[in-house]
Amino acid sequence: MLGTRLKNGLLIALLLGSGPLPAFPLTPFTATYEADFELGVGLAGDAVRTLKKLPNGDWRLAVEADVQVAEFRESTQFRLYEERVRPLRYDYRRKVFGKKRSATLTFDWQALSVLNDVEDRPWKMQVPPDAHDKLSYQIQLRRDLAAGNTEMSYPVADGGRIKTYRFGVLGQESVRTPAGRFQALKVERLRDPDSERKTLIWFAPALDYAIVKLAQTEDDGKEYRLLLKAIDTKAP
Repeated sequence: MLGTRLKNGLLIALLLGSGPLPAFPLTPFTATYEADFELGVGLAGDAVRTLKKLPNGDWRLAVEADVQVAEFRESTQFRLYEERVRPLRYDYRRKVFGKKRSATLTFDWQALSVLNDVEDRPWKMQVPPDAHDKLSYQIQLRRDLAAGNTEMSYPVADGGRIKTYRFGVLGQESVRTPAGRFQALKVERLRDPDSERKTLIWFAPALDYAIVKLAQTEDDGKEYRLLLKAIDTKAP
C-alpha cells in the first residue's frame, strides 16, 4: 500500500509540475450535496457546505444537513496566519430522533489553549500552535493538496483531546456526480491497522479542490455518503 501511494504521489507531483507553487487562494462557494446516512435506518436528504469571507477578513466554513429525522449544523471561523489556516471558533449542533447534542470550541492563540464547551460543561486544554478543529483542517487539506502534498497530518481538537488526523493520496479517479463528471484526487484518512472505520474523499482540482464525493463507514457498519449536486462560486 505504501509503495503504491508513493508511486501515485510521484505521478501527481509530475502532473502538477515542479518548483514552488503559489499560495492557494481561498474562494467563497456554496456546494450542495446528496446526503445519505445509515443511522440504524436509511436517511436521505441534502447537505450544504458554504465558505464565505467575513467583513473583518476572517473566513467561515459552515455545513448544514437535514435528512428527515436528523439535523446537523457545524461551522468554523478561521483566519490565515502565515498562509496557514488557524481556527478561532468551532460550533456543532446535532438533533437525531429528537435527541440534541452541542459543542463549542473557542481558541486562544496567545495562551495556546482552547475552551471546550460541551453540553454547557466548559473546560480548557492546551493545544499546539498548528492545532485545528474538526472542520478547519479540511480547508488546510485542500491547500496542501493544491501544493502537491501527498501525505498530510493535522493535530485536531476532538473529544476533549488532541488527535492526529492523517491522510494519504491514493491516486486520481474520474467521478460521476449529479453536477457532472470530474477528475479528482482520491484521498484516504489513514487510521490504525486494526480500525474498521474507513473514510475516502474525492477532491476536484478543477473546482479549487472542492469535495465532490465522500464515503465513510463507521466501525459499527453505519455509512455516510456525500455526492456533489451543484456548486456556486459566487460570494454567498
